Amino acid sequence: MVEVSIKLKQIEPLPMVKLTVMVLLLSSCGTDTVESDEQTDPVLVEYPVVFIERDVNTSIEEDIVAQTTFSARNPILFNPGAQLIVKNNAFADSPSTNISAQLFSSNESEVATEDERIDIRDLSVSDDGQQFLISIRAPEIENVDEQPTWNIWRYQLATKQLERLIISDNTAEQGDDLMASFLPDGRIIFASTRQRLSRAILLDEGKPQYTARNERGDDAALNLHVMNADGSNIRQVTFNMSHDFYPLVLQDGRILYSRWDTMGGNDKINLYTMNPDGTDSQLVYGWHSHQLMIDGDNANIEFVKPQQLPN
Repeated sequence: MVEVSIKLKQIEPLPMVKLTVMVLLLSSCGTDTVESDEQTDPVLVEYPVVFIERDVNTSIEEDIVAQTTFSARNPILFNPGAQLIVKNNAFADSPSTNISAQLFSSNESEVATEDERIDIRDLSVSDDGQQFLISIRAPEIENVDEQPTWNIWRYQLATKQLERLIISDNTAEQGDDLMASFLPDGRIIFASTRQRLSRAILLDEGKPQYTARNERGDDAALNLHVMNADGSNIRQVTFNMSHDFYPLVLQDGRILYSRWDTMGGNDKINLYTMNPDGTDSQLVYGWHSHQLMIDGDNANIEFVKPQQLPN
């Protein structure tokens, strides 16, 4: 797998401008040539490309100019207007397919209407490059308090099918599921607001099951969970009162993740490591490294979305 990072500079919003926010290359599915309309190279191996494409604005109505907003502390924010695109290879003129166009729409067109627009994030490719995981949130439902939750979907090159990992609608809607990654044993680690074990413990103790809010009471609290590759046997492995999220599977099998520490007057997102079952959690970095001088003023920085280099 080859990862290409794209950094976007702040620009003035333009209606219906689309930006590519993440590009990953999947390993080849058996082909040994690269083809375009102009050439065929029998030496190079074809690597399909998958990426998220999104609109700059969250609405396609002309009188609405709300921009896409991302928050490190509230990753559940809904930014409608994303699409999941797969290309046969990295040639500029290679055909592309919008594989998310028909997920929640009866419209055969690949262009979603205002009430069909979805949000997509957290693209994670397996080590063998034959499948990837993605977080998808269904379109907003007008005049309804309980909106759809974030769900984890899986795409497999062998079948070319994009399917929700948790089949049961009831189970899938028990919380927001995001940031999934494959563990070495085939299971999946992810961040979720469902906190099933926390609720079960409270129920056993005869206490009311709390709503999973962070310590400030602002948003739903994410904790790390593990489940089987088929979406079964979901188990909570961290129990932070605020967010535990952005898990990264390290080369040694341990998990590097971000934790929002708010106890004792602190208000920081630091990096921790743990075993996949949640044991041996340790602070790695960040507790005293959040202040940054920008133009002479103090600014706080957060440690999220870590990546491990080959060395």
